[in-house]
Amino acid sequence: LLLVDHLWDQFEPQLPGETVAAVPARDAILITGTGIPGGIASLENAIDQIWNRSEQRLQLSRSPLVRRNKSWHVFDGS
Repeated sequence: LLLVDHLWDQFEPQLPGETVAAVPARDAILITGTGIPGGIASLENAIDQIWNRSEQRLQLSRSPLVRRNKSWHVFDGS
C-alpha cells in the first residue's frame, strides 16, 4: 500500500501535518499525521505492540516513515 501514490494523495489532505506511516508486520499498516497531538507517540506504541505480538516471519520494520514530495523517508522525529 505504501507504493500506491494515488491512495496517499487522497489521505494526505485529511491528515494535519506530514503523513507518517509504519508497516510493522505484513498484516498491519499504521498512519498518523505529525500535526495530531500524541499521534507519533501512539504510532510508536502501536508499532511496539504489533511487533511483539507478530510471528517473526510476519515482522517487517519498526521504523516509521514520513512522506515528503511523494516519496517515503525514515522518520527521524523532525
